Order: sequence, then structure tokens, then C-alpha cells
Amino acid sequence: MSDLKSMLLVTVPFSPETSEKSFRLIPAKADCPYIDAIYWRDKKVLEVVTAFKKNEYNMFVKLDDNGDPEKRKNPGQDENGNPKVHKQERRMTEVMMNYYIIEQVEIMAFIETFAINSKTVDYMSMLADKGAVLEAPKPTIIMPA
Repeated sequence: MSDLKSMLLVTVPFSPETSEKSFRLIPAKADCPYIDAIYWRDKKVLEVVTAFKKNEYNMFVKLDDNGDPEKRKNPGQDENGNPKVHKQERRMTEVMMNYYIIEQVEIMAFIETFAINSKTVDYMSMLADKGAVLEAPKPTIIMPA
């Protein structure tokens, strides 16, 4: 079995307005299967971005021959009541696949499995609610040899 520990756990600011911190995992080896993983404190979710790509449709502002956004003849409104001034078109784009881990025990297991420095960075204080004490599960083999 290859060594799964291929990411580096780093502390990052959660938002510019507060002094709260969060963490993210970044690739530390060339054979890392993930591009990025970031913990969203407000949602209590670990978002994992993979190297796998998929095609999906998205709406983009339609551009004229000069590369300028085309204006609509009759401005409308979007679902939030904001004015729509520019024409839009639906296009197929290639995007990275994201996975979301929502259970704290599973987030801790992911970190223990993939983070090289999981023992030295205090990510548990960022995972825990105020006053709650969490215990990390023992890492297990998730991929057969």
C-alpha cells in the first residue's frame, strides 16, 4: 500500500473581519489525489477539491465581437430582485469535482489519514464547538494494497 499521507495541514484566517482561524490541507507530494481541502467553520464542513474533472453547464455574460458584455433590450430581474442588465448564455465548462465531508468524526479521520503534520497542528480547537471535547478516531486502512 502506498503512503496516503500526502497533504500538509496549515492554519488560515477564516475571515478578514475576525481573528477566527480555520485550516486547510494543501498537496505536499506530486502523487496527492486532492488539490485542496478547506474547513468552513460557519458551515462545519470540510470541502475537498479533487483532481478529477467533470463537465457542467453554467451561465455566462454574453460578449459581443469586441469582447464587451452585450446589454439587454428589456432589463429583467433575477430571483433575488437584482436587475439583469446583460445578456447571458449557457455554456458547458470543465470544473473540478468537489466533495463535502459533514460529520466531525469523518473530517478527523480524513485529516489523520492524509495530513503529514496532523499531530503538530491544533485543528481540533477549530473543529470543536465551544466547550465540546472531541476525540480523534484511530486511522484505519481505507484502500487495500
